Amino acid sequence: MGGLLLSVAVAVAAVAVLPASPAAALPPGAYTFVVNNGSHNVSVINAATNTVTATISVGESPFAVAVSADGTRAYVTNSFDDSVSVIDTATNAVTATIPVGDNPQAVAVSGTSAYITNVGSNSVSVFDTVTDSVTATIPVGAVPTGVALSDTRAYVTNLGSDSVSVIDTATNTVTSTITVGDAPRAVAVSGTHAYTANLAGDSVSVIDTVIGTVTATIPVGDAPSGVAVSPDGTRAYTTNTNGDSVSVIDTATDAVTATIPVGDGPRSVAVGANGTRVYTSNGQGNTVSVIDTAANTVIATVPVGGAPSGVATTEVGRPAAPLVSAPVEGATTGAFPKFKGKAIGEGGAVDADEVKILDDGGTLLQTVGVRQSDGYFSWLRNGSWPTGDHTVRFVAVRGGLESEETTVNFTVAPGPATPVVTIPAEGAETGPRPKFTGSAPGASQVLVQDLDNMPIGEVSVRSDGYFSWRQATPWAIGPHAVRFVAKNSLGLSAPKDVSFVVHIPAPVVNQPAQESTTGTLPKFSGTAPARSTVEFYEDDVKLGSAGVSSAGKWSWRLTGEMGMWTHWAPGVHHVDVYTNFGGTQSPEHTTVTFTAQ
Repeated sequence: MGGLLLSVAVAVAAVAVLPASPAAALPPGAYTFVVNNGSHNVSVINAATNTVTATISVGESPFAVAVSADGTRAYVTNSFDDSVSVIDTATNAVTATIPVGDNPQAVAVSGTSAYITNVGSNSVSVFDTVTDSVTATIPVGAVPTGVALSDTRAYVTNLGSDSVSVIDTATNTVTSTITVGDAPRAVAVSGTHAYTANLAGDSVSVIDTVIGTVTATIPVGDAPSGVAVSPDGTRAYTTNTNGDSVSVIDTATDAVTATIPVGDGPRSVAVGANGTRVYTSNGQGNTVSVIDTAANTVIATVPVGGAPSGVATTEVGRPAAPLVSAPVEGATTGAFPKFKGKAIGEGGAVDADEVKILDDGGTLLQTVGVRQSDGYFSWLRNGSWPTGDHTVRFVAVRGGLESEETTVNFTVAPGPATPVVTIPAEGAETGPRPKFTGSAPGASQVLVQDLDNMPIGEVSVRSDGYFSWRQATPWAIGPHAVRFVAKNSLGLSAPKDVSFVVHIPAPVVNQPAQESTTGTLPKFSGTAPARSTVEFYEDDVKLGSAGVSSAGKWSWRLTGEMGMWTHWAPGVHHVDVYTNFGGTQSPEHTTVTFTAQ
């Protein structure tokens, strides 16, 4: 076993040191941190592009890395320096270097504590991530090389004693020691099971953490040195250093289901937060292999520094769970509840680009945009909700990262009935100022919207259910559609859509008769839409106008500047007569031809 460790150390010493690139802030996204043992630095890989975006100098011969749950700090063990480098992931800068035990190797972090295995002193250092100081040192087995954390325990692989030390993290004492395979190099924990990669045994030991015993031993590839478990706990991945491969284990059957060729000398392995990617550090190839977990194939090979060893994944700038303000949790609504809220983070800053809305089974119902000025979002389902209990889940999305879910439970009760619109009739022609009337029994208001559910107006409903509404400004000439939605304390009704066509007809001229001969003071009269204005032109020059009565009648004579009737010049005249309604002139006109004498 000592020979295996020594051979690694000799190989690392022969690698040239690469210069570090300047620190730069990480934009929101998923990242992989890779410790380059021979280059004395850390490569930061953007998981979206599979490219190195930063290189951070750390201590001598760094070996492993762990990232805090919130993605703000990375902790790197420096095996030759007997220290831990603390990296601020927002700036990619080392903010502290903390002395720990002799030859630190593995590191795991949870909450405000990090646990570091010290190979040279057969101990574990407990590191307070708030104060950046060592608060306890725990003796364990021989050559501790791996560590993983559960809620209440730390599991340490002792490569020199073929065992796992179980530490109670509340008291920081070893409570049990479990015998596993030959030379356990690394360990991962998921649920009630722990998995150890047994370097000299070419196997993985499966530990039932409830009873503290090995329940299965799974043969894998040659010299497994790293192990990681998918976020859903269904698969374990081991790097086989001498086999240049990764074994995929089905944790339900404890059987290898696939073996994936990777780079040269894979050491550590990490699974991305969403479980779709696996990353291996290839110590002899100076690369990282990126595996698509759906296809179990390598989709990218990323050059990094010298002799990469430790690898960890994280998400930077993950958005906060959205705040849903309506309906409130447990509310009773109508069949058309409107959902609204804000996607904001710390300090009220807008925290997302969009919000995904899913049903209780995880089926996507809709993705809505987030207003960037204040984080507001809203959604109204296209169709009614059935009566009964419902659950809707909201997930904020930014930079490809998804937040935790916000769950809203609500009950749909019978809401107001769909409003009835009696005037205008469906498809009717109206003037530019139509009055809409109808009934909405049981509703307090009627909301008027366009067909995209954008508000146009609203009106109160009388106790007998009657409502009427007229838009403050004239409608443009042409076809229109308006949506009416009844509202009461339970929510909204199904919509009632009304289509109508705004048309301003040309006036009807009854006199003078067409092609008639008149005197020089003829009277013009006829009909037009009630309360409109009739305008008169000759040779595109406006001669005057006349108001139309509520009965739709009008009359007019040519007048002069003083309001006195004015004689028409003897001869033939062609007068164009238009209707003007609310400032909008009719597109058509009536031409009257007569002869004055």
